[in-house]
Amino acid sequence: MYNAKIKEEFIDMAAPDSRTADRARRIFEEISQVEEYLGKDLCEMNADEAQLALGKSTQTARFWMPAITMLRRYVAWCADEKGLDTARGVYEARDVNVVDVLENMVSDPGGLQSLLDRLFYPERELRIDCIYRCYYWLAFAGFKLDDVFKINVADVDLESMVVHFEDEEYPIYKEALLAFKNASTLNAFNAYSTWFTEVKSWNRVVGLQLLRGLRGMARKETFRNQLNKFLEARAKAEDRPTDNAPTYDRVQKSGLFYRVHEYETATGERESFQRFADLDMVDKTFKLHRGESLENRRDHKARMLRADYDKWRYAFYGEGVMAETEE
Repeated sequence: MYNAKIKEEFIDMAAPDSRTADRARRIFEEISQVEEYLGKDLCEMNADEAQLALGKSTQTARFWMPAITMLRRYVAWCADEKGLDTARGVYEARDVNVVDVLENMVSDPGGLQSLLDRLFYPERELRIDCIYRCYYWLAFAGFKLDDVFKINVADVDLESMVVHFEDEEYPIYKEALLAFKNASTLNAFNAYSTWFTEVKSWNRVVGLQLLRGLRGMARKETFRNQLNKFLEARAKAEDRPTDNAPTYDRVQKSGLFYRVHEYETATGERESFQRFADLDMVDKTFKLHRGESLENRRDHKARMLRADYDKWRYAFYGEGVMAETEE
């Protein structure tokens, strides 16, 4: 550990227990390689140097989520309590794991709507991309990918703002209402082009499926490819780079974390994620390691979900402290 005397003094002051102290030492060990290479303590680093130190981490995301908070506290302590001349570059550095969350996930329904507004045309134009919007809204609501293509128009209850499926109800958020209305009621989609002056209307294939398009029923095997081609065509028409669409899994997990955050905020209770791990393991076959049980696998999955949630919560809401991190 670089500059160990000062860092141990900080740990003695800041760590409430031995477990937290050990975690703090591991965090300092992670950045020590860069400190030794540069010949300076973290508190002396500019933003680029501090970013390099954070980027050298070999620890998991759940470890680094609170680490940057602790490191910033350390730098402030060096300045305020030890009177050191600090550069405070760590305050300008961004945790690489937080950047990943901010770029690939969303915080709430409003955040997803903003993302979809960047990717697709406005709902009022009644284009085919309303089905792509619904695809992501169904992910956010918690649907498994395989089940999305089983949803029929009759399953959508706009008045109650839910989608009924296999004796369960999934939320339709107010931001998603217009997309669901279009996808469940339109028999044709509008087409706009510089090649013709009038808006053309293309008949939709006849059927019951919510996500059906112009030529046939939506299928898991081809839907993502069709979505990407749509985005490429729009980018070409507007003479700009193609947008990268988020993955279904990232949006699905964003929705789960949003609802957990709402629950924890309302009740003050901490979600263990055991029930979500149980649901994720239903109808799946696992190859277990020697001595491992299904309960071990479930507990591990629950811990990883909790870790991902803490990282998401920290990225979007600035919540989470070092002592809350689980090993």
